[in-house]
Amino acid sequence: MKEELTSIDWLPPNPITDPEKLDAIKKQLIIDTTRPAGETDKDAAWIAYDDWFQNPYWNGKEVGRLATLALIAENLGFEDRKITANNQLRAILDLWMTAKNGDPLVYDATYGGLSTSHGMDNHDLDFGFSFYNDHHFMLGYFLYAFAVAIKLDASFAATYRTEIFAFLYDVTNPGVGASLYEPGIDRAAFPRARHKDFYEGHSWASGIFFMGQGKAQESSSEAINCYYAAYLLALALGDIELADWNRILLAMEIRATRLYYHMPKSTLIYPKDFAANKVTGVLGALSVQSTTWFGPSTAFSHGIQILPVTPITELVWDPSFVLEDMKYLNKNLDRDSCDDTWLAFIECERAVVHPETAWQNLLAMGPTDTGTTKTALLYWVATRPSIVHKHDKETP
Repeated sequence: MKEELTSIDWLPPNPITDPEKLDAIKKQLIIDTTRPAGETDKDAAWIAYDDWFQNPYWNGKEVGRLATLALIAENLGFEDRKITANNQLRAILDLWMTAKNGDPLVYDATYGGLSTSHGMDNHDLDFGFSFYNDHHFMLGYFLYAFAVAIKLDASFAATYRTEIFAFLYDVTNPGVGASLYEPGIDRAAFPRARHKDFYEGHSWASGIFFMGQGKAQESSSEAINCYYAAYLLALALGDIELADWNRILLAMEIRATRLYYHMPKSTLIYPKDFAANKVTGVLGALSVQSTTWFGPSTAFSHGIQILPVTPITELVWDPSFVLEDMKYLNKNLDRDSCDDTWLAFIECERAVVHPETAWQNLLAMGPTDTGTTKTALLYWVATRPSIVHKHDKETP
């Protein structure tokens, strides 16, 4: 089997050429990096202690959000906004890396992996993290944040090298060989590519819980984000072999996502009636459903296969499939069943084939999902390549 490895790294391949869009993004960047009145950048650390949000998922999405803002600011030459976003990012990361956050990570020698302290006493906490649910989803956001933190300040890697590799090996351990910058962590302490199914090509999010449908995974895009983030982290560390290993995991996840999670008219995987839903909600080893764990809205089942939106998203959504899907969504999307936090992701998919429509729709929308910003989504839409389709016309 041969996988085509991506050349996309930190930024989308296409630069922003429209000065009006660039100006709008810069204005939004100021808004999204400004703390509430009376707060400093260090106050971003509140989330690491909050009783509800202190778990690795919500903190992971927050550091991923801030890292994206810092990277965009750097790309746009917006130095003060880059510094502000990075200061907020480091305020949170430094707590996690020194185990001074509200729910510190510990090593579980029984199964070989990281666990939250609270989860050691109650495996239902933290989305089942201590029972190895969703590690690649949650830690993937951290890996992305580490990559950006190192890109902006190489001392981050020197200070926290052991901790960085503990996060990395928990989800994408190569299992053999030695990394150029490996800090002496025994790879035998973690399983090889914990969530990856090398036969199916995609990952399973389920941990060691019993599930009647066998292993399952809801968000293909958060799995993709993990391997993309691990690839960037290896690049930031200067370890090309490790980067290539993670590019392989990434390529497999993208290929399997397009095969099993996206359902074009030509699919041979699913019956016609089910394939009419266009995307899966939850994929299981013995079953599949069109709805998500958290609700039946079509926006949920689509959004959870889109977020987070990063440069690698470009390789996931084939334009010909998106044209099909947009026709489906224009007829079947119940906008009253969700809010702009989910509808914004639909616009990011729309931007693959109708970037101008998506741009205008996104500008008019309100707050975004907690793991992203309006800056990041506008930036992604503005960097979409110009694609002319035979049937490139929005139809109701």
